[in-house]
Amino acid sequence: MCFLFTLRFWKSYQWRDLILGAVAAGLATSTKYNAALIALPALWVVFRPLSATIPLARQLVRSAVFAVIMVLAFGLTSPFCFIEFERWIAALREISAHLSGGHGAIVGRGWVVHLTSSLRYGLGLSLVVAGLVGFVWLAWKQPGKGVVVALFPVAYWAFVGSGYTVFARYILPAVPFLCLTGACAVTELSRTMTALSGRPKWSHAMSCALALLVVAPSAWSVVQFDRLLSRTDSRVLAAQWVRARFPDGANISEVGRRSTNLFFLPEGPTTPSRYKTTTLAEDSAETGEPDILVVPKSLFNPGSAIPPRAAALSASYTPLSVIVAHDPSAKGVVYDWQDEFYLPLAGFSSIWRPGPSLTLYVRPDLASKLAGAGATVSPRQP
Repeated sequence: MCFLFTLRFWKSYQWRDLILGAVAAGLATSTKYNAALIALPALWVVFRPLSATIPLARQLVRSAVFAVIMVLAFGLTSPFCFIEFERWIAALREISAHLSGGHGAIVGRGWVVHLTSSLRYGLGLSLVVAGLVGFVWLAWKQPGKGVVVALFPVAYWAFVGSGYTVFARYILPAVPFLCLTGACAVTELSRTMTALSGRPKWSHAMSCALALLVVAPSAWSVVQFDRLLSRTDSRVLAAQWVRARFPDGANISEVGRRSTNLFFLPEGPTTPSRYKTTTLAEDSAETGEPDILVVPKSLFNPGSAIPPRAAALSASYTPLSVIVAHDPSAKGVVYDWQDEFYLPLAGFSSIWRPGPSLTLYVRPDLASKLAGAGATVSPRQP
C-alpha cells in the first residue's frame, strides 16, 4: 500500500497520497520492523532528488511531514516501543545479533542463500530470472522508475542477507517487487517478439503465453505443497496411535529435535497430560524403561545419530508402528535448512506427508498385550 501511494504521489504530488503512503509505511513497520525500509522509495519520490523544478524548501517540508506521520502511525500501533524504549532497543540488538550469528546449521550468508535457494526454489527459477531481467531493463530504459522500484528490494536484500540466519520467509517482502519487474520483462519481451515477427497485434496473447510459462513452475509447486499440507502430519498420526492403544496414559521417550516430538494437550488448566514425554539426548544416561520409544528419521536431518541409550532400547523393544513420511532414498530434496519445517521447497514427489518418518517401539511386556492389534505401517498415500 505504501508503494502504491508512493507511485500515486509521484504522478499527482498531492498531500493525500503522501499522507496515506506515510500511514501505510508506519503500519507496515508496526507489523514487521524491517518493513521500515519501504520508506526509502517513498522518501526518494517525496524529496525528488536532482529535480530542478521543485523548490528545495518544499521537498524538505514534505519529506519531514512524511517521516513524522510514519513515526506517528508506528507509535500509535506499537506504543510500547516508546514507553519501554530501552527494552525495545535491547530487543532489536538481540534480533540483529541473531540475524548475524546464524541459527542452527550454517548454510552461508543470506546474500547468496536467498538468491540461490529461498527465491530459486520458493518462486521458481523462471520467475526469479524474469524479475532480475526486469530490474535490469527498467534501470537501463527508465532509470527514474528503475530506482524507485529497486530501492526497497535491493536495500532489503542487502540488509536481511548480511547475516547467517537465512530463513526462507525472511526474503518474502522482496517477492512482490520481483513479480512486478518480472511482468515488465514478460511484457517487453512479448512486444519485441511480436514486432520482429511483424504481428504487433499478437502482443497481448504473447504476453499471456509467456506469463503462463514463467509462473508455471511456481504454480505447480503451490499445488504440490498444498496437496501434501492437506495430509495428516506424521506426528499427529503417531500421537493418535498412542492415545488409541494407551488410553490411560504412557511414559514416552523421544529421540531427535524438539520439532520431531509428539504433542499431547494437558488434561486441564492445572492437570498435566497423562502422556509424559522425555527426550533422550546423545549423552543420556537414563536407566528407566519407558513404555514407548519414538525414533524419527527425516530428509531434513538425514545424518542425525541415535543416542546409545535409545539404540539399546530399540534393540530390546518391539516396533509396533512405522509411519512413513518420505522416500528414504530420495535425492534432490531442498528444505529451508534452518527453519525445521518438514515440507520442502523442492522435491515434493519424494515426500508423502508432513513430518518426519517415525518408528514407535513398545516395551516387550506391553507389546505382548497389544499383539492382537498387530504392527502398523502407514501407507504411502493417506
